[in-house]
Amino acid sequence: MLRQGFVEEVETLMKKATTLVCCDVQHRVPGNRTIFNGGMTMEEAVYKIKTGTHRFIRHQYAWFRLKDERIKWFDIEKTNNGEIERVLEEFIKN
Repeated sequence: MLRQGFVEEVETLMKKATTLVCCDVQHRVPGNRTIFNGGMTMEEAVYKIKTGTHRFIRHQYAWFRLKDERIKWFDIEKTNNGEIERVLEEFIKN
């Protein structure tokens, strides 16, 4: 995630949040209370990202059963976007 631009994405979100006048937006931006404000080291942030992602995946397995035939799973490394779009269009029509 870090190699794919996580830090840059959080920085972008923080910049957008500073332009909003909505109450307390900056405090709700993930990562805003961490590395960027000196709240933790990069190593601590990486650990939290890993554990948070692992927790999220466990929740997904609890919410979505892999054998549920109503759910169409895609391996994004093996399935092209055209195939995914075709399946979505078919789903929307029905």
